[in-house]
Amino acid sequence: MVNQAIFEGLKRAVKKGETLRQAMMSFYNAGYPKEEIEEAARAFQAERAREKELQMQQNQGIQPATLQKKPIEQKTPEGKIQKISPKVSDYESPKKDSGLAVIIILSLILVFLIACLIGVFAFKAEIIEFFNNLF
Repeated sequence: MVNQAIFEGLKRAVKKGETLRQAMMSFYNAGYPKEEIEEAARAFQAERAREKELQMQQNQGIQPATLQKKPIEQKTPEGKIQKISPKVSDYESPKKDSGLAVIIILSLILVFLIACLIGVFAFKAEIIEFFNNLF
């Protein structure tokens, strides 16, 4: 059975402009079980697909009483029909957006530390004399 709190939360989040994946990750990070989140997301997608189908059929003049439940399908831009996967998201592999920035920052820190080490060896006598004068 679908967890209504998760289902309603997903509806509200998507209505506010979040993607379904972002809303799901919010629930996952809040400690909800992954299976319940995915079940609620599948139910949400099914409801959304039914609403779109109903709207399309109403635009074509078909009465809602004649609607039949069909499996959830999506049309790709090429016109092919694709069934929605039962697995909604992949929690195990989050996307890394800032990997390049971290590499650049760490590289700059490494260059700075190497320069400091070279400076210590180059000015070894002056550094020793400086510390001797302090004490």
